Amino acid sequence: MNGQEGETADLTRKFAAKVAEEIDLPYMFWDERLSSKAVESFLIKEVDLSRNKRKKVLDSGAANYILQGALDAMSRI
Repeated sequence: MNGQEGETADLTRKFAAKVAEEIDLPYMFWDERLSSKAVESFLIKEVDLSRNKRKKVLDSGAANYILQGALDAMSRI
């Protein structure tokens, strides 16, 4: 969280570079570290969902959160 990329980000960038050599499509990187926390906070404060029910929807909610953030960012480009 100090602004430096870790090992996983480095590996991801290297993988994307290899894919880009083979497939000519645009791509972007998106920081998803806080997505689960943001969705869980929303489910607690706004929806008042029980812990058991949160477990069932947290991953898909985080995926939606990430996708929406990326789409919003792309619309401003």
